[in-house]
Amino acid sequence: MTVQAVYTDRKLIKDCDISGFKTYMTFTGYELAQSSITLSYGDTTLTNNKDYTIDYADNIAVGKGKMIITGIGGYSGTIAKAFDILPKSAQLTSVYYVDTLSYTGKPIRPDVMVTDGGKFLLPEHDYTVSYSSNTKIGVGKMIISFMGNYQGTITKTFTIYPAKQEIQSLQTRYKGFFIDFAQKGSATGYELQYSTRSDFAGAKTLIISSNKTDKKTVSNLTAGKKYYVRVRSYTIVSGKRYNGAWSDTKNVTTAKYDIAKAKVAGIKNKSFTGKNITQSITVTYSGKTLKNGTDYIVKYSRNKNIGTAKVTVTGKGSYGGVITKSFVITPARQTIQKLMPVKKGFYIDYAQKGSATGYEISYAENISFSDAKTVKVTSNKTDKKTVTNLKSQKTYFVRVRSYTATGNKTYFGQWSDIAKVYTK
Repeated sequence: MTVQAVYTDRKLIKDCDISGFKTYMTFTGYELAQSSITLSYGDTTLTNNKDYTIDYADNIAVGKGKMIITGIGGYSGTIAKAFDILPKSAQLTSVYYVDTLSYTGKPIRPDVMVTDGGKFLLPEHDYTVSYSSNTKIGVGKMIISFMGNYQGTITKTFTIYPAKQEIQSLQTRYKGFFIDFAQKGSATGYELQYSTRSDFAGAKTLIISSNKTDKKTVSNLTAGKKYYVRVRSYTIVSGKRYNGAWSDTKNVTTAKYDIAKAKVAGIKNKSFTGKNITQSITVTYSGKTLKNGTDYIVKYSRNKNIGTAKVTVTGKGSYGGVITKSFVITPARQTIQKLMPVKKGFYIDYAQKGSATGYEISYAENISFSDAKTVKVTSNKTDKKTVTNLKSQKTYFVRVRSYTATGNKTYFGQWSDIAKVYTK
């Protein structure tokens, strides 16, 4: 048997010249390929996938990418080429966020969405966001700092406007209306608009230049006419005015009659009960008795504790305006629980009142209490007293009352029933 040797003449791929190779490429989020390279062996230009193949490793993220050329067909061996993958510029991304926000009194951080083409970037992985000037009304700033496969920063601004206003109360008045809205410490002032049209065409505007003024009475309008009303806050920062959102629109019909001309009857001073005290009042206008809840509403203030209480009658419907009346809440009437004679005097036990500052005991030799003497007890916890140095074997008439000091005024309750005692 004869053995015949077979010789091959394959060329080494490492002896080829390579042109068009890029030493660096920029991150795209996809696999990077060196599509522009050309291999030549002498005067022969090689063909991809006929004379050689190309494979890649680590060719997506920022860092060192690797290209491996492997000879096939008439070529053998491999060549490994490294190239740098550089971060993509932040300026090539798109940033989305809400650039108009409302004041809250706390730092405002708009949500940020960053995309690269159709791809959403991940916060804390591809970028971070920092904020400044983002609490007070005005222009806030945020800096988006990129990292990882991206580099650079993008600065964006957003505007913080006064918070949306709120109409807390809108009441009819005679040929006008009363409005109470939310007071905003962050505001410079407020803007009030009213119109007979719901679209506010031809609206009248009132500027309230103090942020502490959160109530306004508008007068000299047409009686019996419906008006649409809204209000907003404004803040001036470095000479620029920032307007908040308008409140929800409310409407009110101006009153035809001025309730301030009405008469109010039935208000009397009353004694302390520990509960809110009301009155049975009657309101008449030109001889007509008005109806509570239809023509007016009644509100009370300071009407539980001893002192001066307030009644406010506010017109409603066809009646507008306010009537303010007051009445006094006095300490509750006292009660003598025990009255006993002692030598040249008497012992008295009366009701203890937690609402009282103290008590007054009055005694006299006659029931009309002419030339009466008074003993003042300055502690409300002292509900017993022995009075001496009087005449022996003498009849005395006795009574007691509570008193309460509040502010600069002292209020006295009713005297108890009169009792009499014959001293020893």
